[in-house]
Amino acid sequence: MSSEFTRLITALLKEWAKYERPGEPPLNTYSKTTMIRFVKIVEDWAMFYHCSENRKDVVDREQREYEEWMEENIDRLAEENDAFYAGLKHRRN
Repeated sequence: MSSEFTRLITALLKEWAKYERPGEPPLNTYSKTTMIRFVKIVEDWAMFYHCSENRKDVVDREQREYEEWMEENIDRLAEENDAFYAGLKHRRN
């Protein structure tokens, strides 16, 4: 990223923090939870104003892709889960 991009993202974060935490002094670092909330808000804003696709269509497609992936991988995930817990049980004995 360019220094200009970094400066603008930092300014955006500080402006958002003023709104999110009125009356508190600005910080240089934030918790992971706070940063996730910030990124989600920026993502929602950017999708609403700048995405050429309908937001609902994007969410629906992502959900459909996740469900298809889960159907294809559920057996493998179950086997990995069983092996993991079997290993834990073996260690306890």
